[in-house]
Amino acid sequence: MRWLIILVLFMCSLSCKSQDIYPFVNILNKPCIKPISGYQYETCGAMIVDIDDQTFIVPRHFNSDLASIPRWYWPILSPRHSKLVYPGILHDYLYSCPANLSREYTDRVLFSALISEGVSRYTAYKMYYAVRLFGASHFKSDNYCISRDFEDMKK
Repeated sequence: MRWLIILVLFMCSLSCKSQDIYPFVNILNKPCIKPISGYQYETCGAMIVDIDDQTFIVPRHFNSDLASIPRWYWPILSPRHSKLVYPGILHDYLYSCPANLSREYTDRVLFSALISEGVSRYTAYKMYYAVRLFGASHFKSDNYCISRDFEDMKK
């Protein structure tokens, strides 16, 4: 079974090799996060991210589970792994406040953010295809959020 999964991921990666279909993501600052309850965390300050030369602000006090990885898989890949934290927060924010972004584009942003944080392409593809397969129910396409925390940019 494991080889089948690897083969599928490999074939999908060949079809998605072109860098131009993935946005350029630059996480400009990484605010602290603090646990609030259970497996939920919140940002202590605003997180500023450039995506294809457009600036996005994840507001202070934004709640996230970091990366929605099933608990049974945590011994293999924990959602609190340092390289997954900020891409996970960004992806959660864009899923809850997508503005005019499509779900597919938002998932590509996750992939690019993971790569920019130093996650291996293999792990980034696993996470990308996991959200493509299982993330639809969490995407809030009708939400449009306006950050009221422009002052957070100074903190």
